[in-house]
Amino acid sequence: MGKLELPMPEMGKGLKAAAKDLETRIRAHVPAEFRESVAVTAFKRGKVTGLAIEYDDRAENHVYAAIEYPVGGCKGESIDPCR
Repeated sequence: MGKLELPMPEMGKGLKAAAKDLETRIRAHVPAEFRESVAVTAFKRGKVTGLAIEYDDRAENHVYAAIEYPVGGCKGESIDPCR
């Protein structure tokens, strides 16, 4: 089981809402057999807040691609290297 923690600055919406949005985005990118293995949770340690992403090791490259190349660029372009 892989795990990735992303420190986040204070955001306008709550961390739980941001975690749910990111989980939905990542699950849309990974193959069907790995979707249930992806879980994004919010954490707060002292002054540090962030999102922890847990996933099946076999889905690691898809998780990173979903984070680095979200669908829909700023110019209306769609980057989706997983499909």
